[in-house]
Amino acid sequence: LMAHKLLRPHGALVDQLRRDRAGGWAYQLRYVWYVLAVAPSFALALSALLGYYYTAFVLGSLLLRTVWILLLLVLLHAMAQRWLLIKVQLRKLKESRERREAEKLRASREGRSLADEGVAATVEDSRVDVAELNQQSVRVVRTVTVIIALVGAWSIWAEVLPALGILRAVPLWTNIVKTTASVTLPDGTQQLSEITKAVPITLANVGLSVLIFIVTIVAARNVPGLLEITLLERLPLAPSGRYAASTITCYIITVVGIVWAFNEIGIGWAKVQWLVAAMTVGLGFGLQEIFANFVSGLILLFEQPLRVGDAVTVGPTSGIVTRIRIRATTITDWDRKELVVPNKRFITGEFLNWTLTDSIVRIVLPVGLAHGSNGQVARDILIKVAKDHPDVLDDPPPSAMFLGITSVSMNFELRAFIQRENYGKVLNEMNSAIEQALHNAGLQIAIPRQEMVVKPGAQTLPMPAVTAPPAPDGSNP
Repeated sequence: LMAHKLLRPHGALVDQLRRDRAGGWAYQLRYVWYVLAVAPSFALALSALLGYYYTAFVLGSLLLRTVWILLLLVLLHAMAQRWLLIKVQLRKLKESRERREAEKLRASREGRSLADEGVAATVEDSRVDVAELNQQSVRVVRTVTVIIALVGAWSIWAEVLPALGILRAVPLWTNIVKTTASVTLPDGTQQLSEITKAVPITLANVGLSVLIFIVTIVAARNVPGLLEITLLERLPLAPSGRYAASTITCYIITVVGIVWAFNEIGIGWAKVQWLVAAMTVGLGFGLQEIFANFVSGLILLFEQPLRVGDAVTVGPTSGIVTRIRIRATTITDWDRKELVVPNKRFITGEFLNWTLTDSIVRIVLPVGLAHGSNGQVARDILIKVAKDHPDVLDDPPPSAMFLGITSVSMNFELRAFIQRENYGKVLNEMNSAIEQALHNAGLQIAIPRQEMVVKPGAQTLPMPAVTAPPAPDGSNP
Protein backbone atom coordinates (compact mmCIF):
# COMPACT_ATOMS: atom_id res chain seq x y z
CA LEU A 1 0.00 0.00 0.00
CA MET A 2 2.85 2.42 0.79
CA ALA A 3 4.56 1.69 -2.54
CA HIS A 4 1.22 2.18 -4.33
CA LYS A 5 0.56 5.51 -2.60
CA LEU A 6 4.08 6.83 -3.26
CA LEU A 7 4.76 5.68 -6.81
CA ARG A 8 1.40 5.54 -8.52
CA PRO A 9 1.75 7.15 -12.00
CA HIS A 10 -0.66 9.99 -11.17
CA GLY A 11 0.32 10.53 -7.55
CA ALA A 12 1.80 13.60 -5.90
CA LEU A 13 5.40 12.35 -6.05
CA VAL A 14 5.26 11.55 -9.77
CA ASP A 15 3.51 14.86 -10.48
CA GLN A 16 6.35 16.70 -8.74
CA LEU A 17 8.84 14.71 -10.83
CA ARG A 18 6.89 15.66 -13.97
CA ARG A 19 7.11 19.36 -13.09
CA ASP A 20 10.81 19.16 -12.34
CA ARG A 21 12.11 16.79 -15.01
CA ALA A 22 9.39 15.93 -17.46
CA GLY A 23 11.87 14.81 -20.12
CA GLY A 24 14.07 12.75 -17.80
CA TRP A 25 14.33 8.99 -17.87
CA ALA A 26 13.05 8.71 -14.29
CA TYR A 27 9.69 10.21 -15.30
CA GLN A 28 9.52 8.35 -18.63
CA LEU A 29 9.84 5.00 -16.78
CA ARG A 30 7.27 5.85 -14.09
CA TYR A 31 5.08 2.84 -14.95
CA VAL A 32 8.08 0.49 -14.75
CA TRP A 33 9.02 1.85 -11.31
CA TYR A 34 5.43 1.40 -10.15
CA VAL A 35 5.32 -2.26 -11.21
CA LEU A 36 8.76 -3.01 -9.72
CA ALA A 37 7.74 -1.45 -6.40
CA VAL A 38 4.30 -3.04 -6.02
CA ALA A 39 4.74 -6.46 -7.65
CA PRO A 40 7.38 -7.92 -5.22
CA SER A 41 5.27 -7.17 -2.14
CA PHE A 42 2.16 -8.62 -3.77
CA ALA A 43 4.09 -11.73 -4.90
CA LEU A 44 5.49 -12.31 -1.40
CA ALA A 45 2.07 -11.95 0.16
CA LEU A 46 0.64 -14.42 -2.34
CA SER A 47 3.49 -16.88 -1.63
CA ALA A 48 2.78 -16.73 2.10
CA LEU A 49 -0.92 -17.43 1.49
CA LEU A 50 0.01 -20.45 -0.66
CA GLY A 51 2.11 -21.93 2.18
CA TYR A 52 5.61 -20.74 1.30
CA TYR A 53 5.77 -18.60 4.40
CA TYR A 54 9.43 -19.08 5.31
CA THR A 55 10.56 -18.35 1.75
CA ALA A 56 8.43 -15.22 1.67
CA PHE A 57 9.76 -14.21 5.08
CA VAL A 58 13.45 -14.51 4.01
CA LEU A 59 12.91 -12.85 0.64
CA GLY A 60 10.89 -10.08 2.28
CA SER A 61 13.67 -9.31 4.78
CA LEU A 62 16.25 -9.18 1.96
CA LEU A 63 13.95 -6.98 -0.07
CA LEU A 64 13.53 -4.64 2.91
CA ARG A 65 17.32 -4.41 3.31
CA THR A 66 17.66 -3.61 -0.39
CA VAL A 67 15.08 -0.84 -0.09
CA TRP A 68 16.93 0.63 2.90
CA ILE A 69 20.22 0.63 0.95
CA LEU A 70 18.57 2.32 -2.03
CA LEU A 71 16.99 4.98 0.18
CA LEU A 72 20.33 5.60 1.90
CA LEU A 73 22.07 5.95 -1.46
CA VAL A 74 19.41 8.37 -2.69
CA LEU A 75 19.95 10.47 0.43
CA LEU A 76 23.74 10.39 0.08
CA HIS A 77 23.48 11.26 -3.62
CA ALA A 78 21.29 14.27 -2.84
CA MET A 79 23.69 15.38 -0.08
CA ALA A 80 26.67 15.06 -2.45
CA GLN A 81 24.90 17.15 -5.08
CA ARG A 82 23.99 19.77 -2.47
CA TRP A 83 27.63 19.88 -1.36
CA LEU A 84 28.79 20.34 -4.95
CA LEU A 85 26.22 23.10 -5.44
CA ILE A 86 27.49 24.93 -2.36
CA LYS A 87 31.08 24.60 -3.59
CA VAL A 88 30.15 26.09 -6.97
CA GLN A 89 28.23 28.96 -5.39
CA LEU A 90 31.09 29.70 -2.99
CA ARG A 91 33.41 29.91 -5.98
CA LYS A 92 31.01 32.30 -7.70
CA LEU A 93 30.87 34.38 -4.53
CA LYS A 94 34.66 34.55 -4.39
CA GLU A 95 34.89 35.61 -8.05
CA SER A 96 32.19 38.25 -7.47
CA ARG A 97 34.13 39.67 -4.55
CA GLU A 98 37.32 39.78 -6.58
CA ARG A 99 35.53 41.63 -9.38
CA ARG A 100 34.09 44.00 -6.79
CA GLU A 101 37.54 44.76 -5.37
CA ALA A 102 38.93 45.32 -8.88
CA GLU A 103 36.06 47.71 -9.66
CA LYS A 104 36.66 49.63 -6.44
CA LEU A 105 40.38 49.93 -7.23
CA ARG A 106 39.64 51.14 -10.73
CA ALA A 107 37.08 53.64 -9.46
CA SER A 108 39.56 55.03 -6.94
CA ARG A 109 42.15 55.51 -9.68
CA GLU A 110 39.58 57.32 -11.79
CA GLY A 111 38.59 59.54 -8.89
CA ARG A 112 35.02 58.25 -8.80
CA SER A 113 33.07 57.27 -5.69
CA LEU A 114 31.68 53.79 -5.40
CA ALA A 115 29.24 52.64 -2.75
CA ASP A 116 30.89 50.19 -0.42
CA GLU A 117 28.01 47.81 -0.10
CA GLY A 118 28.84 44.17 0.48
CA VAL A 119 28.48 41.47 -2.13
CA ALA A 120 25.82 39.08 -0.98
CA ALA A 121 25.00 35.66 -2.28
CA THR A 122 22.61 33.14 -0.84
CA VAL A 123 22.33 29.42 -1.25
CA GLU A 124 18.72 28.74 -2.13
CA ASP A 125 16.87 25.91 -0.41
CA SER A 126 15.08 24.79 -3.56
CA ARG A 127 15.91 21.60 -5.41
CA VAL A 128 19.43 21.03 -6.68
CA ASP A 129 19.90 22.48 -10.14
CA VAL A 130 22.28 20.03 -11.82
CA ALA A 131 22.86 22.46 -14.69
CA GLU A 132 24.71 24.77 -12.31
CA LEU A 133 27.10 22.07 -11.14
CA ASN A 134 30.30 20.84 -12.67
CA GLN A 135 28.97 18.12 -14.95
CA GLN A 136 32.04 15.96 -14.52
CA SER A 137 31.61 15.90 -10.75
CA VAL A 138 27.91 15.06 -11.11
CA ARG A 139 28.68 12.12 -13.39
CA VAL A 140 31.32 10.82 -10.96
CA VAL A 141 28.86 10.96 -8.06
CA ARG A 142 26.20 9.17 -10.09
CA THR A 143 28.64 6.47 -11.21
CA VAL A 144 29.87 5.84 -7.66
CA THR A 145 26.27 5.67 -6.43
CA VAL A 146 25.32 3.09 -9.08
CA ILE A 147 28.41 0.98 -8.34
CA ILE A 148 27.67 0.99 -4.59
CA ALA A 149 24.06 0.04 -5.29
CA LEU A 150 25.10 -2.90 -7.49
CA VAL A 151 27.69 -4.13 -4.98
CA GLY A 152 25.19 -3.82 -2.11
CA ALA A 153 22.48 -5.68 -4.00
CA TRP A 154 24.95 -8.41 -4.95
CA SER A 155 26.11 -8.84 -1.33
CA ILE A 156 22.50 -9.12 -0.11
CA TRP A 157 21.12 -11.51 -2.72
CA ALA A 158 24.17 -13.62 -3.62
CA GLU A 159 23.56 -16.24 -0.91
CA VAL A 160 19.84 -16.57 -1.59
CA LEU A 161 20.02 -16.62 -5.38
CA PRO A 162 22.77 -19.06 -6.41
CA ALA A 163 22.08 -18.13 -9.99
CA LEU A 164 23.95 -14.89 -9.40
CA GLY A 165 27.11 -16.92 -8.69
CA ILE A 166 26.77 -19.17 -11.70
CA LEU A 167 29.06 -16.87 -13.67
CA ARG A 168 32.02 -18.21 -11.69
CA ALA A 169 31.19 -21.72 -12.91
CA VAL A 170 31.42 -20.88 -16.63
CA PRO A 171 35.09 -21.19 -17.65
CA LEU A 172 36.05 -19.62 -20.94
CA TRP A 173 39.78 -20.31 -21.19
CA THR A 174 42.70 -21.28 -19.01
CA ASN A 175 45.55 -19.04 -17.95
CA ILE A 176 48.91 -20.60 -17.14
CA VAL A 177 50.39 -18.99 -14.03
CA LYS A 178 53.78 -19.60 -12.47
CA THR A 179 53.90 -19.27 -8.70
CA THR A 180 56.37 -20.03 -5.95
CA ALA A 181 55.31 -22.53 -3.29
CA SER A 182 56.94 -24.37 -0.42
CA VAL A 183 57.53 -28.10 -1.18
CA THR A 184 58.32 -30.75 1.44
CA LEU A 185 61.21 -33.00 0.37
CA PRO A 186 61.44 -36.73 1.31
CA ASP A 187 63.90 -35.91 4.09
CA GLY A 188 61.34 -33.55 5.69
CA THR A 189 63.00 -30.25 4.73
CA GLN A 190 61.13 -27.36 3.10
CA GLN A 191 62.18 -25.95 -0.25
CA LEU A 192 60.78 -23.14 -2.39
CA SER A 193 59.89 -24.38 -5.83
CA GLU A 194 58.32 -22.78 -8.89
CA ILE A 195 54.98 -24.36 -9.71
CA THR A 196 53.03 -23.95 -12.92
CA LYS A 197 49.28 -24.20 -12.58
CA ALA A 198 46.27 -23.56 -14.77
CA VAL A 199 43.86 -20.85 -13.54
CA PRO A 200 40.47 -20.81 -15.30
CA ILE A 201 39.17 -17.47 -16.58
CA THR A 202 35.42 -17.48 -16.00
CA LEU A 203 32.57 -15.42 -17.29
CA ALA A 204 32.66 -13.52 -13.99
CA ASN A 205 36.25 -12.43 -14.69
CA VAL A 206 35.27 -11.19 -18.15
CA GLY A 207 32.30 -9.27 -16.73
CA LEU A 208 34.49 -7.71 -14.05
CA SER A 209 37.05 -6.73 -16.70
CA VAL A 210 34.34 -5.05 -18.78
CA LEU A 211 33.07 -3.26 -15.67
CA ILE A 212 36.59 -2.03 -14.89
CA PHE A 213 36.93 -0.70 -18.45
CA ILE A 214 33.65 1.20 -18.15
CA VAL A 215 34.56 2.62 -14.75
CA THR A 216 38.00 3.63 -16.08
CA ILE A 217 36.47 5.50 -19.00
CA VAL A 218 33.99 7.32 -16.75
CA ALA A 219 36.66 8.12 -14.16
CA ALA A 220 39.22 9.34 -16.72
CA ARG A 221 36.66 11.71 -18.21
CA ASN A 222 35.12 13.00 -15.00
CA VAL A 223 37.49 12.64 -12.05
CA PRO A 224 39.56 15.73 -13.06
CA GLY A 225 36.51 17.94 -12.55
CA LEU A 226 35.76 16.44 -9.14
CA LEU A 227 39.45 16.71 -8.20
CA GLU A 228 39.43 20.39 -9.14
CA ILE A 229 36.48 21.19 -6.87
CA THR A 230 37.41 19.03 -3.89
CA LEU A 231 41.22 19.28 -3.64
CA LEU A 232 43.13 21.33 -6.18
CA GLU A 233 41.42 24.64 -5.51
CA ARG A 234 42.49 24.35 -1.85
CA LEU A 235 46.16 24.03 -2.81
CA PRO A 236 48.38 27.06 -3.58
CA LEU A 237 48.55 26.23 -7.27
CA ALA A 238 48.15 28.42 -10.31
CA PRO A 239 45.35 27.50 -12.77
CA SER A 240 47.95 26.07 -15.14
CA GLY A 241 49.32 23.87 -12.36
CA ARG A 242 45.85 22.59 -11.51
CA TYR A 243 45.23 21.82 -15.18
CA ALA A 244 48.50 19.88 -15.39
CA ALA A 245 47.65 17.90 -12.24
CA SER A 246 44.18 17.05 -13.56
CA THR A 247 45.55 15.94 -16.93
CA ILE A 248 48.26 13.75 -15.41
CA THR A 249 45.68 12.23 -13.03
CA CYS A 250 43.57 11.34 -16.07
CA TYR A 251 46.57 9.58 -17.67
CA ILE A 252 47.32 7.64 -14.46
CA ILE A 253 43.70 6.50 -14.07
CA THR A 254 43.67 5.31 -17.69
CA VAL A 255 46.89 3.31 -17.35
CA VAL A 256 45.95 1.72 -14.01
CA GLY A 257 42.46 0.83 -15.23
CA ILE A 258 43.70 -0.79 -18.43
CA VAL A 259 46.37 -2.83 -16.59
CA TRP A 260 43.85 -3.93 -13.94
CA ALA A 261 41.24 -4.92 -16.54
CA PHE A 262 43.73 -7.00 -18.52
CA ASN A 263 44.99 -8.70 -15.36
CA GLU A 264 41.45 -9.84 -14.57
CA ILE A 265 41.31 -11.83 -17.81
CA GLY A 266 44.82 -13.22 -17.39
CA ILE A 267 46.70 -10.86 -19.68
CA GLY A 268 49.66 -9.64 -17.64
CA TRP A 269 52.94 -8.01 -18.56
CA ALA A 270 54.53 -11.34 -19.46
CA LYS A 271 51.83 -11.89 -22.08
CA VAL A 272 52.00 -8.47 -23.71
CA GLN A 273 55.71 -7.68 -23.59
CA TRP A 274 56.09 -9.00 -27.12
CA LEU A 275 53.34 -6.60 -28.20
CA VAL A 276 55.13 -3.72 -26.49
CA ALA A 277 58.33 -4.70 -28.30
CA ALA A 278 56.48 -4.73 -31.63
CA MET A 279 54.96 -1.34 -30.87
CA THR A 280 58.43 0.00 -30.04
CA VAL A 281 59.64 -1.07 -33.45
CA GLY A 282 56.57 0.53 -35.00
CA LEU A 283 57.28 3.77 -33.16
CA GLY A 284 60.61 3.91 -34.94
CA PHE A 285 58.79 4.01 -38.27
CA GLY A 286 55.24 5.16 -38.77
CA LEU A 287 54.26 6.16 -35.21
CA GLN A 288 57.28 8.18 -34.24
CA GLU A 289 55.50 11.51 -34.75
CA ILE A 290 52.55 10.45 -32.58
CA PHE A 291 54.88 9.22 -29.85
CA ALA A 292 56.98 12.40 -30.10
CA ASN A 293 53.85 14.54 -29.74
CA PHE A 294 52.74 12.51 -26.70
CA VAL A 295 56.10 12.91 -24.95
CA SER A 296 56.14 16.58 -25.91
CA GLY A 297 52.72 16.97 -24.33
CA LEU A 298 54.03 15.52 -21.06
CA ILE A 299 57.00 17.92 -21.21
CA LEU A 300 54.60 20.84 -21.73
CA LEU A 301 52.59 19.81 -18.66
CA PHE A 302 55.65 19.45 -16.41
CA GLU A 303 57.98 22.17 -17.73
CA GLN A 304 55.13 24.55 -18.63
CA PRO A 305 56.71 26.75 -21.32
CA LEU A 306 53.08 27.51 -22.11
CA ARG A 307 49.98 26.99 -19.99
CA VAL A 308 46.24 27.04 -20.44
CA GLY A 309 45.22 30.70 -20.55
CA ASP A 310 48.55 32.01 -21.88
CA ALA A 311 48.60 34.39 -24.84
CA VAL A 312 50.95 33.00 -27.47
CA THR A 313 51.98 33.65 -31.05
CA VAL A 314 52.71 30.66 -33.28
CA GLY A 315 53.74 31.70 -36.76
CA PRO A 316 51.21 34.23 -38.03
CA THR A 317 48.55 33.25 -35.46
CA SER A 318 48.11 34.82 -32.03
CA GLY A 319 45.59 33.65 -29.45
CA ILE A 320 44.89 32.00 -26.10
CA VAL A 321 45.90 28.44 -25.19
CA THR A 322 42.62 26.65 -24.40
CA ARG A 323 43.58 22.95 -24.28
CA ILE A 324 46.72 20.81 -23.99
CA ARG A 325 45.93 17.27 -25.09
CA ILE A 326 47.95 14.10 -25.66
CA ARG A 327 48.80 14.87 -29.29
CA ALA A 328 48.16 18.55 -29.88
CA THR A 329 47.49 21.90 -28.25
CA THR A 330 44.51 24.08 -29.18
CA ILE A 331 44.92 27.85 -29.56
CA THR A 332 41.85 30.07 -29.98
CA ASP A 333 42.68 33.24 -31.89
CA TRP A 334 40.98 36.63 -31.57
CA ASP A 335 38.43 35.67 -34.27
CA ARG A 336 37.32 32.66 -32.16
CA LYS A 337 38.93 30.28 -34.64
CA GLU A 338 40.79 27.31 -33.20
CA LEU A 339 44.30 26.42 -34.32
CA VAL A 340 45.44 22.85 -33.51
CA VAL A 341 49.23 22.69 -33.17
CA PRO A 342 51.17 19.41 -32.64
CA ASN A 343 52.92 19.41 -29.27
CA LYS A 344 56.27 18.64 -30.86
CA ARG A 345 56.32 22.09 -32.46
CA PHE A 346 56.41 23.80 -29.06
CA ILE A 347 59.38 21.70 -27.91
CA THR A 348 61.55 21.72 -31.03
CA GLY A 349 60.43 25.04 -32.55
CA GLU A 350 60.08 28.65 -31.53
CA PHE A 351 56.96 30.46 -30.36
CA LEU A 352 56.19 33.67 -28.51
CA ASN A 353 54.57 33.47 -25.06
CA TRP A 354 53.26 36.87 -24.02
CA THR A 355 52.43 35.86 -20.44
CA LEU A 356 54.96 33.20 -19.44
CA THR A 357 56.42 34.92 -16.37
CA ASP A 358 54.63 38.28 -16.42
CA SER A 359 51.18 39.35 -17.60
CA ILE A 360 52.36 42.96 -18.14
CA VAL A 361 52.99 44.03 -21.74
CA ARG A 362 54.05 47.28 -23.33
CA ILE A 363 51.79 49.11 -25.74
CA VAL A 364 53.42 51.40 -28.34
CA LEU A 365 51.39 54.14 -30.03
CA PRO A 366 53.13 55.99 -32.91
CA VAL A 367 52.03 59.58 -33.58
CA GLY A 368 53.04 61.70 -36.58
CA LEU A 369 52.55 65.49 -36.30
CA ALA A 370 52.79 68.19 -38.95
CA HIS A 371 56.00 70.19 -39.34
CA GLY A 372 56.21 73.19 -37.04
CA SER A 373 54.51 71.49 -34.07
CA ASN A 374 55.87 72.12 -30.58
CA GLY A 375 57.66 68.87 -29.66
CA GLN A 376 57.72 69.49 -25.88
CA VAL A 377 54.00 70.26 -25.79
CA ALA A 378 53.28 67.11 -27.83
CA ARG A 379 55.31 64.95 -25.42
CA ASP A 380 53.54 66.43 -22.39
CA ILE A 381 50.14 65.77 -23.96
CA LEU A 382 50.99 62.15 -24.74
CA ILE A 383 52.27 61.47 -21.20
CA LYS A 384 49.20 63.13 -19.68
CA VAL A 385 46.88 60.95 -21.80
CA ALA A 386 48.70 57.82 -20.63
CA LYS A 387 48.65 58.81 -16.94
CA ASP A 388 44.95 59.68 -17.06
CA HIS A 389 43.99 56.25 -18.36
CA PRO A 390 43.02 53.92 -15.46
CA ASP A 391 44.48 50.78 -17.04
CA VAL A 392 47.97 52.20 -17.61
CA LEU A 393 50.38 51.10 -14.88
CA ASP A 394 52.35 53.63 -12.84
CA ASP A 395 55.30 51.25 -12.53
CA PRO A 396 56.97 51.16 -15.04
CA PRO A 397 55.83 54.71 -15.84
CA PRO A 398 54.70 55.73 -19.34
CA SER A 399 57.08 57.62 -21.60
CA ALA A 400 56.89 59.68 -24.79
CA MET A 401 59.80 59.72 -27.26
CA PHE A 402 60.56 62.19 -30.06
CA LEU A 403 61.98 59.85 -32.69
CA GLY A 404 62.93 62.37 -35.35
CA ILE A 405 61.83 64.45 -38.31
CA THR A 406 61.16 63.10 -41.78
CA SER A 407 60.12 64.81 -44.97
CA VAL A 408 56.50 64.08 -44.08
CA SER A 409 56.08 64.43 -40.29
CA MET A 410 57.56 64.81 -36.85
CA ASN A 411 57.46 61.31 -35.37
CA PHE A 412 56.59 60.66 -31.72
CA GLU A 413 55.99 57.41 -29.85
CA LEU A 414 54.00 56.86 -26.66
CA ARG A 415 55.02 53.81 -24.62
CA ALA A 416 52.98 52.52 -21.70
CA PHE A 417 52.66 49.27 -19.73
CA ILE A 418 49.32 47.54 -19.20
CA GLN A 419 47.86 44.17 -18.29
CA ARG A 420 47.79 41.87 -21.31
CA GLU A 421 44.04 41.18 -21.11
CA ASN A 422 43.34 44.93 -21.54
CA TYR A 423 45.41 45.28 -24.71
CA GLY A 424 42.64 45.79 -27.27
CA LYS A 425 40.53 47.98 -24.98
CA VAL A 426 43.43 50.28 -24.04
CA LEU A 427 44.61 50.54 -27.66
CA ASN A 428 41.20 51.81 -28.77
CA GLU A 429 40.65 54.19 -25.87
CA MET A 430 44.12 55.73 -25.91
CA ASN A 431 44.11 56.33 -29.66
CA SER A 432 40.81 58.17 -29.30
CA ALA A 433 42.11 60.16 -26.31
CA ILE A 434 45.33 61.14 -28.16
CA GLU A 435 43.40 62.36 -31.19
CA GLN A 436 41.06 64.44 -29.02
CA ALA A 437 43.90 65.90 -26.89
CA LEU A 438 45.95 66.92 -29.94
CA HIS A 439 42.90 68.49 -31.53
CA ASN A 440 42.16 70.51 -28.37
CA ALA A 441 45.80 71.69 -28.23
CA GLY A 442 45.75 72.82 -31.88
CA LEU A 443 48.33 70.27 -33.04
CA GLN A 444 47.72 68.76 -36.46
CA ILE A 445 48.28 65.18 -37.49
CA ALA A 446 50.69 64.96 -40.42
CA ILE A 447 49.08 64.20 -43.77
CA PRO A 448 51.35 62.97 -46.59
CA ARG A 449 51.38 65.43 -49.52
CA GLN A 450 52.19 64.93 -53.18
CA GLU A 451 53.11 67.84 -55.47
CA MET A 452 52.58 67.88 -59.22
CA VAL A 453 54.55 70.38 -61.34
CA VAL A 454 53.02 71.35 -64.70
CA LYS A 455 55.44 73.11 -67.08
CA PRO A 456 53.80 75.39 -69.72
CA GLY A 457 54.69 74.83 -73.40
CA ALA A 458 55.46 71.17 -73.00
CA GLN A 459 55.08 69.05 -76.13
CA THR A 460 51.86 67.01 -76.18
CA LEU A 461 52.08 63.44 -77.44
CA PRO A 462 49.56 62.49 -80.13
CA MET A 463 46.69 60.26 -79.03
CA PRO A 464 46.58 56.86 -80.74
CA ALA A 465 43.62 56.15 -83.03
CA VAL A 466 40.97 53.91 -81.51
CA THR A 467 39.14 51.50 -83.81
CA ALA A 468 35.70 50.33 -82.77
CA PRO A 469 35.01 46.57 -82.87
CA PRO A 470 32.91 45.29 -85.83
CA ALA A 471 29.14 45.14 -85.45
CA PRO A 472 27.36 41.76 -85.26
CA ASP A 473 26.29 42.07 -88.91
CA GLY A 474 29.93 42.37 -90.03
CA SER A 475 29.87 46.12 -90.79
CA ASN A 476 32.42 48.50 -89.26
CA PRO A 477 30.63 51.62 -88.02
